[in-house]
Amino acid sequence: MAYSIRVLWAYFLRKGVNMDLKAAIESRKIAEGINTAELARRSGVGKQYIGELLNEKKDNPTLSILIDLANGLNMPLWKLIKLAE
Repeated sequence: MAYSIRVLWAYFLRKGVNMDLKAAIESRKIAEGINTAELARRSGVGKQYIGELLNEKKDNPTLSILIDLANGLNMPLWKLIKLAE
């Protein structure tokens, strides 16, 4: 099922950006067999930013960062959001 980015972002904001984003990203990193540095390389998001997001020092990633992270994890954003529910 395909969702528009606008619909996904509205849903994500309604649920709260940090539904369980940390767990979803960590789970996918394990599934992909990658570490934070590799996710940073794949996604183009800074390693420090990813670390802060995973350590809950950052709590409001932009839509473009979420899309980049999802792409770095080889999945569409909607699947990352579903993992984070």
